[in-house]
Amino acid sequence: MLLTKSYAVDASFNCDTDSNGKVSITNELETEFTSSCFAPAESFEITFDSIALCTANPETEYGAGRNIDDTCMYVLQRTDDQITVNMSNTASTSFPAVLPGIGTYTHALLTISKFSSIKAEMEFEDGTAFGANDGRDATGAGTFCGPPLAAEGNYNVSTFYGSATFTTAETLANCYGTSRSANKNSGTLVTDTLNPIFFSNSFAGLGLLLDSDYNLASDEADSAYHLLSYPFSTPATVDAETVSMNYKFSTDQAHRIWYTPVGAGQVIILMSYLGDFNLVVETE
Repeated sequence: MLLTKSYAVDASFNCDTDSNGKVSITNELETEFTSSCFAPAESFEITFDSIALCTANPETEYGAGRNIDDTCMYVLQRTDDQITVNMSNTASTSFPAVLPGIGTYTHALLTISKFSSIKAEMEFEDGTAFGANDGRDATGAGTFCGPPLAAEGNYNVSTFYGSATFTTAETLANCYGTSRSANKNSGTLVTDTLNPIFFSNSFAGLGLLLDSDYNLASDEADSAYHLLSYPFSTPATVDAETVSMNYKFSTDQAHRIWYTPVGAGQVIILMSYLGDFNLVVETE
């Protein structure tokens, strides 16, 4: 069941739920156009390949071909042991970071694998949701939906966007009639395109896809990492008296769904995947 605790940075992005954590198809999903909303995930996992603090937007700098070492200072290098965050929505996790040089940092640079996983299940009220079935070869329907089963393998964003003969069975979510209880759906999402029509690395605000050498990926096959720019609401300041730094992650909006209403209390759940998370940098 969808847990009732939501931490969205902007609460208007949260799915509209009742006191039992059920998402209202009438209130939230009966919109005119394809839309999305966020909810807590039971668990999620992300592996960070590198992390840096930056004095300018690293996506802009990297995309323009400028040396981000001029504006970013790494606190986790590719040559270090990678950090894997695996946690539930009711917890947060933190780890100490290498103290960067004196300065005011407006952004964090986060480089993650193009693979991420999520374990979640949404229950809907007052209607029926449609998606793929367990075998990914027909339509599933019911009041429960979640990511495709892990046993069915990875699923790609480009699979969803690039299909010329898109069918409900090809959606990136399973829907079913009875809760899976402790055995929730879980799948690994492959972020291999940033454009719904063709591969592109030039859409501001969506991050950048990098190849295995950390150069901009030229096509989907070359993509290995996803570079994300995280703007701080309050810049992180390091001065001469700062002695330590800590990173804190929480899953605030870790489950995201895309949906399309089809009328009469029915919706198609197009995608069920990893949403947003929060990063807080604490200094002492």
